[in-house]
Amino acid sequence: MKKVINITMLIVLGIFHVVPVYAGDNVLRVHTFELDDVDEIEINSTVGSIDLRLVEGKEMRVEVDIEAEDRFFRRNIDVDDIDVEVRRRGDKLILTIDEDYIKADWYIELPVVNYIDIDMGVGEIDVEIGASNLDINLGVGEIDIVAPLASTGEIEISAGVGDTSILGTSQVNNSRVIVASESEGRGEGELSIEAEVGVGDITVELL
Repeated sequence: MKKVINITMLIVLGIFHVVPVYAGDNVLRVHTFELDDVDEIEINSTVGSIDLRLVEGKEMRVEVDIEAEDRFFRRNIDVDDIDVEVRRRGDKLILTIDEDYIKADWYIELPVVNYIDIDMGVGEIDVEIGASNLDINLGVGEIDIVAPLASTGEIEISAGVGDTSILGTSQVNNSRVIVASESEGRGEGELSIEAEVGVGDITVELL
């Protein structure tokens, strides 16, 4: 009986030895940007979430919680040196996190700009916009968009596998082919919304 207990203890100790806890698994990055001469925002990320809220003023605030993903029997990525890559291209501000084996959860406060472009691999995207053109591309996950009825014009959304829906306007056309879904609609304005997901769901609500 003692031999069985000793063997069990060795196995348990062995498991804890193989999967240790490392420092640098999580870090919070905070950035603010003055948008006086910025007309476009581009956000690129791999895995995680993006929560974008509409605010007044001329300042954009970005919080990103970066977490190393569990790699089981391999050491996790040390995220201490990982931050948002910031670039400017004319009047466009480009924010990017392009790292493997991490999850990045973005919380963004953004005033009205002319154009917003979001590209993500896997995750959830929840955005609230004002009078802005919007283009979102997501590989796998869910997209929820809230936009003003008065300024939104053409809406085109599609899911390779999943569902699409447009709420808040009677000008909607839905179509489905096997597992794929497409919805087109129109608000009362001229600004466009385009969103595409490979696998997942998209909802646009006009208020």
